[in-house]
Amino acid sequence: MYISHRLSLCKFCDDIAVSDHGAIVQYGTRDQLVADENGKYYELWHAQAQYYVKE
Repeated sequence: MYISHRLSLCKFCDDIAVSDHGAIVQYGTRDQLVADENGKYYELWHAQAQYYVKE
């Protein structure tokens, strides 16, 4: 089990459980979660993406 607030490190995980206010709100692979534009992982990824993506 790996717990992180840095989503860039989660890309190495097989499956990801996303929690929000103590509840699991999403579960899946990184590709599945980042593709769900209405999901919490997508929201968090894009909030942090400026630190991961080279322009």
